[in-house]
Amino acid sequence: MKITNLYNVEAIQGPIDIFIGAWGLELRSLYWVKQLSKNKEIRSKYILRYAERVKSDALDPEIQVVDIKDEDNSDPITSIVQDHLSQANEALTILIDYSSMSRMLYARFLKYCSLNNLGVKLNLIFAYNIAEPIEPPKPKEQRYKFGPMPEFIHLSIPNKPTALIIGLGYEQKRAYSLKEYFDAEAVYIFRTDKYSAPEYYKLVDTHNQQLLNQLESDHIFEYSIKNISYANKLLTDLCDTLSKDYRIVIAPCGPKPFTLICLLTALRFDMVDIWRINNEGDVVNKQPTDQMVYTGVTFHDEGQ
Repeated sequence: MKITNLYNVEAIQGPIDIFIGAWGLELRSLYWVKQLSKNKEIRSKYILRYAERVKSDALDPEIQVVDIKDEDNSDPITSIVQDHLSQANEALTILIDYSSMSRMLYARFLKYCSLNNLGVKLNLIFAYNIAEPIEPPKPKEQRYKFGPMPEFIHLSIPNKPTALIIGLGYEQKRAYSLKEYFDAEAVYIFRTDKYSAPEYYKLVDTHNQQLLNQLESDHIFEYSIKNISYANKLLTDLCDTLSKDYRIVIAPCGPKPFTLICLLTALRFDMVDIWRINNEGDVVNKQPTDQMVYTGVTFHDEGQ
């Protein structure tokens, strides 16, 4: 399949065939499926429950629970969608609430979509709840873990210098540690602007001054978290320019909507690698708000 469109979704039109969310320790985990169910027709609802974190079964009886583990290498989203493909006519509309979801879960599903002809059009709506801004956990020395995302890494020996693109998050030393680790010839930063998420902007600024002070202004790109299609255009244009002379490594440290477009960009470009950096510190319990960011992605079979 191929990506034929990526767009901002202002409002969800029509019924949703499949809803898939994730249930962990965050209070926002189940927030949006409850809100959405009040005024939208959802034909099938699934929650991926992190069994090691959540013991409760207190859910709407219409929701089907799929237990997963933190370090699980399975692909539950793909398994759920495959079960519905035989009953689909021409298209499936799938809403994925990835607010509390591990990036590997939706990364594996996107990779699967890009490699297989499924016989139907997939209208994917990725939903992200903008959490209440809170201070990040304090980093523990030498506890960051770097590594490529297995589905988004090229194993050939690079024959070009490296350009590192970092999606800036709010955790102290995280992005700077990446820069030091790669020692890249060119470094670029993507960050949310001060208008769409002012409190988050301040936190990012406070915890990343060392890195920001080392970069020229034309290596720093700002975007609205509520206009992800614009951020996607900026990232696509930059990768298109850099690909002629550089091996490109993208390391999204935050926020999750930027991680999503990084994965989609890597599907469209050869020799773009996605790396992740994990902090083994405490899990942050993020509180929900009424602000949602919807990103639509359409997949068609090749030749359609």
